[in-house]
Amino acid sequence: MQTLLKIRLAQFGLSVADKKTHHTDMGARKDGGTHDRRRMAFLGFTIYRSKNRNQTAAKTVFQTDGKRFSRAKASMREKIRRIKHWPVVEQVKAINAILRGHFNYYGLAGNARRLQRFSDFTCEEWRHSLSKRSQKGRLNWERFAALLEQHPLVTPKLKINYSQMAAYARL
Repeated sequence: MQTLLKIRLAQFGLSVADKKTHHTDMGARKDGGTHDRRRMAFLGFTIYRSKNRNQTAAKTVFQTDGKRFSRAKASMREKIRRIKHWPVVEQVKAINAILRGHFNYYGLAGNARRLQRFSDFTCEEWRHSLSKRSQKGRLNWERFAALLEQHPLVTPKLKINYSQMAAYARL
């Protein structure tokens, strides 16, 4: 896990200070089980252990920290509010830049739901903002879907999935 962390930090030009490093056991208990509620917050992620889909093995989950998720949503809402009257093409470029950065940073295995929630939130906020641009009425979902076909937003995508994380851990 420490190797994975060092590699991930190196992607952003950061390194681990060994003197300041604290190791937390999130793995097996003495009786052979796993810690059910042990969680830690680190670099915008809440990290915890969980069972896989068929409950046969434990996996480490990296999920966007709740405070960071709320902050990202507030930031996106504010950005969309500020660019409300820009041409739609320019709005899409600005929104996609933010989404791409968010998905690249938080796109780790176990975080797909949060990425999708952020994407859905962004779509709802953008539609709401476009609805307030004129007095002609609200932009309904059908017209908004047609707009998204012409000017698509970036879709959520994991940068590192579980198999890649396992490969990093073996280094």
